[in-house]
Amino acid sequence: GLRWPVDGALLQRMKDANAAELQRLEAAVTDAETNAGESEIREALLAKATHFAQIGDKERALTALRTTSEKTVA
Repeated sequence: GLRWPVDGALLQRMKDANAAELQRLEAAVTDAETNAGESEIREALLAKATHFAQIGDKERALTALRTTSEKTVA
């Protein structure tokens, strides 16, 4: 494998940024479930799935996509 040194501070900043974004996305899902309709809920869930895909979390992305597909609006 590649034996590149890991910048621990950068890695922690990235983890913190991902956690903050996930918290924002979770709040958006909760808000949509409380105050909006099915299409807004689906959009919030899809944004969460997209976030997981962007950060390379395949399993959570697939799970979130399955949840999103259950909310598909005709």
